[in-house]
Parts: sequence; structure tokens; C-alpha cells
Amino acid sequence: MSSSFERFYILVRRIVGLTLMLLFLVILGLFLKASYDVAGYSKQARTQQKLTQVAGADLSTEELRLTDFNVMAGSKFLYASLQPTASFAGSLSSVNYIKSNSRNILFFNTVDKKAHWLFPNNDQVIVNVRFITYPAGGVR
Repeated sequence: MSSSFERFYILVRRIVGLTLMLLFLVILGLFLKASYDVAGYSKQARTQQKLTQVAGADLSTEELRLTDFNVMAGSKFLYASLQPTASFAGSLSSVNYIKSNSRNILFFNTVDKKAHWLFPNNDQVIVNVRFITYPAGGVR
């Protein structure tokens, strides 16, 4: 009688062991798939959409690129500089330390969703930009 219990106990142990091994393999497979997906996404070339027409201006004639939009404090506008593509080559990893050689500035109104350029063309070089804003209480 004890031999039948031993055989049954061995069978149960094998089934539990195989189940645990199968569960471990499934979890390992899910972890490896998630790791592969994350690594594949980070290695994927981040292609940026080539903008040729922005707010009525043709950007395809020169190698120009818009910077990230920034908030103008105390206003409903965002702004982005239009700079030569070559100036982005020297940017640091987390800091956009770029020589100020903007050609134009694009203003975007966040309320009516319209954009307009500071200048009608991109022939000038903007050396410095400074926005003057009023305090929250108004003009003093």
C-alpha cells in the first residue's frame, strides 16, 4: 500500500514541478519579450517628419529645422526658433546649448490654433531674443 502512495506522491511532485517550470518559462519569455521591445524601441532610428510648409513658409529651399516649442510666460503663445540643421550637430545631450543663429521665430497661439512668423522670410540671423512680459497683476 505504501508503494502506491509513494508512486502517487512522486507523480504529484512531477506534475507540480513541470507546472512550476512551465510557469517560470512563460514569465521568462514575457520578460525577454518586454526587454526586447524596449531595447528595439530605443535603438530604433527616430525619424522626424520633414516639414516643408510651416505657417505659409517654404522650408524646403534651405536646410532649416524648428526647435522645440517653449512657453511664453504670461501669454497664450508658444514659440520655436527656426535654425540651420548644422547648428543642431553641436547640441549637448540634455541641454540645447546652441549658438544663437536663428533665422526666424514661429509663434503659435494656443487658443485659436494659428501660427505666424516674426519675419516674412528667413534671410536674417537673429543673434539674441528676449521676451518682455508683464507681471500677473498687470502694468505698474
